[in-house]
Amino acid sequence: MPFQGETSKCLEELSNVNGNGTTEDDTIIIADAIVTCHIKEGNSDKAVEYLNTLLKTSSERTQEKVFGHACFLLAREQIRNGHRISAARLAKRILRLAKAASDHYLERSGLQLLATIYEKQHDPKSTRALLKKFLDVPGATVQEQVRALLQLAALAPETGDDALKYLNEALDQAKRSGNIDVIVTAQSAMLRYYMCFTPDNELCLSELLSEQRNLLKEDIGKFLAFRRIQRSSG
Repeated sequence: MPFQGETSKCLEELSNVNGNGTTEDDTIIIADAIVTCHIKEGNSDKAVEYLNTLLKTSSERTQEKVFGHACFLLAREQIRNGHRISAARLAKRILRLAKAASDHYLERSGLQLLATIYEKQHDPKSTRALLKKFLDVPGATVQEQVRALLQLAALAPETGDDALKYLNEALDQAKRSGNIDVIVTAQSAMLRYYMCFTPDNELCLSELLSEQRNLLKEDIGKFLAFRRIQRSSG
């Protein structure tokens, strides 16, 4: 398939770039791309093999940032492949690294992984505790914060929490960010809540649907304006 050929070529080029001269940040970007390529080709085993090699080389070079990120990517693959015990060990290792280095990014990564593992083990209370810890760690993006809040809302029926509280907080944060994709995600979650639990609340449903229509019009308007600029400059 042409796509597979292009992916293989991309992998080869990325592997050639990934040498001793690259910075840790560059190595992390390259690692993300290589793992994504392997997964797109359906080669999860190759992704795991690459990450194990990266763990070894980053440890030898004392690249703590790369090592921690490789642990995160490997744990994510272990979760995807159903190896939760191995993934949990890696997540705890990441948290130890985060504590030693006072690294908020690694701390969030470790908490995110453990929350996913406990959610898959149908342990809503542990998942909730980890997500709340995640939200307390500085530096999370708006997308990450909103995603965690929506997860907490989804867990609410099992934890006894108020789902609407989390949904409102997620929507408020999304609106403050001005990111249309994040706003639509939060609004869609709110719509599902009202349709499932308070379908008779027609006013709230109507307001949310109206807001989504307006956002869609705004997004389409921006796209059309961008296309006009492209044509005029072409």
